[in-house]
Amino acid sequence: MLLKSCFAACCFLVVIQGNAQIILGPETEQLVKSPFAVADKGWVDRGSLSINTTQTYLSNWAAGGNSAINLSGLATYSFFYRDEKHNWDNIINLAYGRSVIDIREPSIKTDDKIDITSKYGRRATPGWSYTGMLNIKSQFAPGYIAGMRGLPDVSRGKISDWLSPAYFTLAAGMDYIKERKFTCFLSPFTCKGTLVKNQILANAGQFGVDPAEYDSEGIMIRPGKNIRIEYGSYVRMGFSQSWKDKYRLDSKAELFSSYLNNPGNIDFNIESVLACKFNKYLACSMILQMIYDDDIILVKSPAYTDNNGTFHPEKKGPGLQFKEVVAIGFQYSL
Repeated sequence: MLLKSCFAACCFLVVIQGNAQIILGPETEQLVKSPFAVADKGWVDRGSLSINTTQTYLSNWAAGGNSAINLSGLATYSFFYRDEKHNWDNIINLAYGRSVIDIREPSIKTDDKIDITSKYGRRATPGWSYTGMLNIKSQFAPGYIAGMRGLPDVSRGKISDWLSPAYFTLAAGMDYIKERKFTCFLSPFTCKGTLVKNQILANAGQFGVDPAEYDSEGIMIRPGKNIRIEYGSYVRMGFSQSWKDKYRLDSKAELFSSYLNNPGNIDFNIESVLACKFNKYLACSMILQMIYDDDIILVKSPAYTDNNGTFHPEKKGPGLQFKEVVAIGFQYSL
């Protein structure tokens, strides 16, 4: 717990959340450089679509390796409203990717993201506003435990699915914005909901919902709950910076602490995106993401039998999740 508290403190001091709500290009920075002191008022929108693919074919290749096809896509759309007293930010971030190593085997999911945010604020001071925010996170496709050669082990069933989980965060508090580069949203009044639509996963108690109850003979007497609600405090920080109209960094950090369920266990989501645009249609991006949630149970090591014939059971528990994606390919900006 001490380690997590120290880590959370570092997040506050070092990691500046690239609020995905700040996705502005050089052509719009002058319009919404400050959320309240603007020469022009009204709506501003921006979006981008990128598709990245690689293909490798090997035959009698002495160095070894596997043939593979990789395809991934990223889509972002944001629209903002500004006037002297009000600001309304709406952001949609979508990502999906798959990799095929063997056409006789299931393809591997490499990326899967649905992240929608709507944040409304009314000015309190030149830098602060009274703000309400709604955020929704989920995924498109099922997830499976990695088996042999990293391929999904479909025989063991799904470990996640569409709307399983889906996270809903409704928060009210104060938002600080400085020159559209740094934001800090503080909410002592936050409701966080976890939805597990897949009943099999809900019965197993995945993602923190209450599991199913069984009698002494193993017969289910009450199915698992599909929704879990938590109340707590929430902090969302962000940083966004661009250089020479070609490079852009967006970073974000979200922290949540439940008032009733182990408040010392802080859930966090930290993500940074560094993008480089070579020309109008070619771009490169690198994404780094870390997640910790005490309610997400991970398979840390699969069951196995060692050389001495000793069986080692599967190990499960919460843990730090890490993702890194580097992509280069076609990009189109609205």
